[in-house]
Amino acid sequence: IIMVFTSCHENINHKLQMADECLDRNSVDSAYNIIKHINPDNLNGDENIALYTLLNTKTKYIKYIPVKNDSIDYAIFYYKQNGPEGRLAEAYNYKAMTLYFDQGKRKEAIGYLKKAEATVLKTNDAKLIQKIYDNICIVNFWCNHYDIALESGFKALNYAREIKDTSSIAYDLLYISNAYSELSM
Repeated sequence: IIMVFTSCHENINHKLQMADECLDRNSVDSAYNIIKHINPDNLNGDENIALYTLLNTKTKYIKYIPVKNDSIDYAIFYYKQNGPEGRLAEAYNYKAMTLYFDQGKRKEAIGYLKKAEATVLKTNDAKLIQKIYDNICIVNFWCNHYDIALESGFKALNYAREIKDTSSIAYDLLYISNAYSELSM
């Protein structure tokens, strides 16, 4: 019985790691299929629950599946207490984006993006920093805070150049030009 129980939990850990790796490679559909087949009731340990809620929210957000609940709050709570900073920044980021796009809560979303920015800058993860600055730019643009959008767009562009992500460079240039346009510059 102990071997079966341990094997089941190791399998869940392996599935969570696989889903995380799929997301790192932009294989969102694969990650979604893995996450979809994990029963949250079978998760053991706070770390697995936190990772599951983060990956579930992240995957749904990327696939444009509305996230109407606050399950990501568990990941925020866990990573705030235990780290790592990068996971906490990600949790703040996806909390913000789901608040903005799925629940229409603009002020709360901006607050969480500020927390994500403050947290991610403690890391050396240029890719995550770039993504968070992109989101700060996007949300502030749509909230008519064009100065902040422009500033964040330039920060995102600098990181996109650093990581040599041509797609992000193109998007950042678009965001910057849109902010300039709205500022009549």
